[in-house]
Amino acid sequence: MTDTRANIPSVVERTRPVKTGAPVVGAHFLRETAAFVLGEGALVLAPRAGEARSVSVHDGAVLAAAAS
Repeated sequence: MTDTRANIPSVVERTRPVKTGAPVVGAHFLRETAAFVLGEGALVLAPRAGEARSVSVHDGAVLAAAAS
């Protein structure tokens, strides 16, 4: 038998840690940018290349997040 696992791409090899600074309540993708929804009214945008940045979206808690 041959080991076919060597030909399967690894998801782990294509990820990196992102420090959000708060609990993540949702995650979406905007093309090649990951958007982490934080429960404290902010988003963390993490592009494929470059540093992640936090964007405040409002003063309250995020109760729902949706993407299409």
